Amino acid sequence: MWRLEIKLVSGNRILSATDISHAFEIAFEYPVDLLNITLNEKTLSMPLAYVFSDLLYDFLTIINDLLDHQSGSGVYGFSQNNVFDADWHLEWNEKILTIKVIWRMYQGKEMHHSSTTIVLEKQVFLESWKTAFNYLSSIIDFKNIQLKYNDDKEKIIISRLLEV
Repeated sequence: MWRLEIKLVSGNRILSATDISHAFEIAFEYPVDLLNITLNEKTLSMPLAYVFSDLLYDFLTIINDLLDHQSGSGVYGFSQNNVFDADWHLEWNEKILTIKVIWRMYQGKEMHHSSTTIVLEKQVFLESWKTAFNYLSSIIDFKNIQLKYNDDKEKIIISRLLEV
């Protein structure tokens, strides 16, 4: 099972930031504003500020690869956070996405040789991220936010996702 949901308690509309990660850190309150990802029996509950904001580029890389390539595969590593430490092994074609998560740590507990595999429609995965970013765009205007460091790569990926 795959599910992505956002739980906001606060949310400060912002017009400028240093970069997209910084935008998340000033727009959302740590640790109460959350992004939850459910992968079968495990739920990754990440504060939007300081946890998801640090992993944002990694998730956007996955989204970008799925948008750029009808089929493919890749290994995406997530580490150095207190929610989870894992490698996501993805394989996809034009319709189906398989995610195999090899866990090293989950919710502060070491996970030796533990994995989770889910198979879902690639479009369902992308639509769930699109819904999340559409919701978040009421607080962070991803298209028009002024960034001090003008690296628009993250803004471009988010804009492409929102147009799917």
